[in-house]
Amino acid sequence: MWGILTADRNPFYRLWRGDLPLSGVFWLLGIVLRFILWGGTYALLFRYSSAFLMSGYGYYLLVGWGIALLLIEFVLNVAIWRSASRYPGRKVVGKAAKYVVVVLTLMAISNNYIFVARLKNLSLTRQEVGALNSALPVMLDDTMRLDSVVVRRGVIIFNYTLTGTGPATADLAAVTRTIRCKPENLGLLDAFRASSSIYKNEHGQIVAAYSIARADCNEP
Repeated sequence: MWGILTADRNPFYRLWRGDLPLSGVFWLLGIVLRFILWGGTYALLFRYSSAFLMSGYGYYLLVGWGIALLLIEFVLNVAIWRSASRYPGRKVVGKAAKYVVVVLTLMAISNNYIFVARLKNLSLTRQEVGALNSALPVMLDDTMRLDSVVVRRGVIIFNYTLTGTGPATADLAAVTRTIRCKPENLGLLDAFRASSSIYKNEHGQIVAAYSIARADCNEP
């Protein structure tokens, strides 16, 4: 079994040992593959990750992917370094590749710091959403009740019911902006692409719906 894993024909073992050509390892794996991995990771973390918040396993999938990414980064850097050491051509090329490995390692450290910070933010946000729902429904005043908070496709949605006469529809936009842009609520806006507020009457009919992004709170 071990002989098969370490056979010269095994591409993964040859990659780890530095036997593969430097050009392919450097450009295809070190640059192109790394770009794809981190591009997808950033898209997942900052655009689609909030969709994982309400699932019981999504957060742990993100943690697992972060660990796997660390291992991939380590293997790629070792492979490039060893291939550079065995490069048969001009020595300056091998040395340049090693310098790039150092830069890529520093970038990986920075990227993983961002990854961990984002995961921590997502964890806190998930707890906040869960805490909100555990206390709902709740009357906010004599005319408005907050029924539930849900997350869909990176948007956090607040479902309200207007009781009695309720505020005028024209006033709901101002009310929504005031509530969502409070300093204590900005953390939720930072974690999601947008925040939507849906207002229904006592018969379940939608009266108004408004969406606010983090940038909207910066406008005067």
